[in-house]
Amino acid sequence: MLRLLRLRSVDFVHAMERLVQRGEFLKETKKMGVTPSAELVEIIETLGARVSIMTFEMLQVICEKYHLDRLLMSFVTENPELTPEGLVAQVKSIKAETFYDLYIEKVIKPKDKTEASIKQKIDEHYANNPTPIIMSYAQTKKFKREAPLIIADFISAIESFLTAYETIEDDVNALYEREILKTIEEMKDPEIFKTQYVMIDLNEMMDVIERIDVSISIMGEFVIAYNVLLEERTLTLVMGFGIRQLIRQHDEALELEVFKCLGDATKLKMIQLAAKEPLCAKDFTDRLGLTKATISHHINVLISLRILTLNLQEGKKLYYVTDKVMLNRFWDQFNQRL
Repeated sequence: MLRLLRLRSVDFVHAMERLVQRGEFLKETKKMGVTPSAELVEIIETLGARVSIMTFEMLQVICEKYHLDRLLMSFVTENPELTPEGLVAQVKSIKAETFYDLYIEKVIKPKDKTEASIKQKIDEHYANNPTPIIMSYAQTKKFKREAPLIIADFISAIESFLTAYETIEDDVNALYEREILKTIEEMKDPEIFKTQYVMIDLNEMMDVIERIDVSISIMGEFVIAYNVLLEERTLTLVMGFGIRQLIRQHDEALELEVFKCLGDATKLKMIQLAAKEPLCAKDFTDRLGLTKATISHHINVLISLRILTLNLQEGKKLYYVTDKVMLNRFWDQFNQRL
């Protein structure tokens, strides 16, 4: 079952990230071969003009040093009804003495609260992600000591940012109302929609998931993220409205791009390896003797073409598997045109 879900605070958090990482964002979109929305670029520029230099610098520390935007996003996905104002209020209710423990619980998500478990979870993340979105273990140790002081700056920064964000929120909502009509049309056939956008393999959790909540993000233009809530039997998909541009471009040249992948020795080997068993990024790195950055590039290409899918295994690292069904369907369609 598919259900549209409006997560207003997702755009609030993504606006913070997009503002802080404007330079990196433009570089990444250029690599992906997509063009950012001119309308959204203008909204971001307006937002930037209304954020003070002091607030901007604090937001940089929050997002890039401490990765507290991940903590904000965990609040949003666990509480879909939260407005930006409600999100800020929730942060203001955090007690200084519990701030560190909350970060560990919501962002790191270790198996237990032991230092060994925390370190293991962080090490797994850094081994499997070329662009980490959580603190390193050394940083968490420092954060534990400084948390009571950091929480005050954290609250001050997002309160100030909320004031600036409220001046553009009507524009964000107007863009959302326009884009959501396209998503409603695409969701009329759930199976086609899932094939297009749910690029993950739920593995043993497939029998548990009963509903997919789809949230369209405006500020997270090319973001695609998943959150599984097993107790609610729900998968939440957060998808930037620009993702359809990326998918459409790939679909138009899908046949050529797939053959390019099959003709590339590294990508072909990765496809063959992941067809035999789920593998994480570190597995590919170890077996092929390549850098994490190189493997990450190949994974991103194969994921975007849906040759690889994400394999979510509760409590474990992020794994990738070859979508044999997709490749078989591709070959059947190709053969029919011969």
